[in-house]
Amino acid sequence: MDRVGVLAELYAAATVAYVGGGFGRAGLHSVIEPAALGVPVIFGPRWQGSRDARLLKEAGAGRAVDGSAALSDALAAWLSNETARATAGAAARAVVERGRGAADRSVSLLLGLMEGRVARPLCSD
Repeated sequence: MDRVGVLAELYAAATVAYVGGGFGRAGLHSVIEPAALGVPVIFGPRWQGSRDARLLKEAGAGRAVDGSAALSDALAAWLSNETARATAGAAARAVVERGRGAADRSVSLLLGLMEGRVARPLCSD
């Protein structure tokens, strides 16, 4: 894709999404966008800097691939098995749902720090 503002429409129509950036040094692009639409996500081997990619992998909603053969295998696995794909898509959406409210939690934490209150960690991630 080489146009800004089109990805959300493409993800909404997708069965499975490959998210770029995981093979280069610039970093993985947003894996949460397709996940929010219930789309299983595939990405390259350089995903470790992405908390969202880790959460998706742990939930069975994201897969890292290290080359074209692994990409083909991951696509074939989800495209040929509707149940597995639907399960992964639901898991992807659940990851996003569990993260809802993060902005409010972050603001509360910052306000507490600014007011000098001791704040406990809000989550373990």
